[in-house]
Amino acid sequence: PPRSTPKPSSAASDVYKRQMWHRTLSAANVALLRGHHIGTVPVVPGPLYIHVARAVMNTTGYRGAITMETGKIHSIFFLDEAASCITLVTSLERVKGVVEVSSQTEFAPTKHTTLQVNPGSKSKRLRFSRASIQTRCTKGVDRSSFFSALGNLWEGEFRTVHKCWTCPGEALIQIRFQSMQTEPMLRGCAWNEVGGTSGILAFQSNVHAKDPLPPGFSCRPLYAIGMGTIHLLPSSSMQTRV
Repeated sequence: PPRSTPKPSSAASDVYKRQMWHRTLSAANVALLRGHHIGTVPVVPGPLYIHVARAVMNTTGYRGAITMETGKIHSIFFLDEAASCITLVTSLERVKGVVEVSSQTEFAPTKHTTLQVNPGSKSKRLRFSRASIQTRCTKGVDRSSFFSALGNLWEGEFRTVHKCWTCPGEALIQIRFQSMQTEPMLRGCAWNEVGGTSGILAFQSNVHAKDPLPPGFSCRPLYAIGMGTIHLLPSSSMQTRV
């Protein structure tokens, strides 16, 4: 009699649903990430996970717009001064759209975050007009004022803020950097971090801000424990180019 086709085991089914990637960052890339600090402690910036998830989606062949939410922050990724390289372990459950990012050491991996990633975005594509934004954002915060108010010791690629302009609900950040040799994923991570924090600190002294930060936040270490909802548009959009 003909043999019946064996059904895949639950373990095999789980392997099919979950894909994994290992990515070892070079010593130069680790040195770049060490420019980000909480206070004076080197810590991997949260936006790195966003760009890792975007890279994972690109690997699957999907390069359209995506909507991303923080499912959970499991642990802060501290950067050991003795570590010369970092191995990122990323998994994707395609059915659920869940991305997990961990770091691999000689022992067991440490899970850092879980992200919910969905193809597509309901966010309307906006046209970027620097002139019109600067017309609306009339309050300016220069580089020295920004870094004097920041309680984090930022260095290198994370110290590229030149000026901020703000108005209620909007901020424009000007960044100056020296070369284009930095890997786009890491540069995008750095710009995402400094841009978001710049806007927060600029709003701190804005009397028109709906929810200004208390004055006591000035010069204190600052770290976001979540990111809400992020809309990443296709790479053809000027809003997501690096």
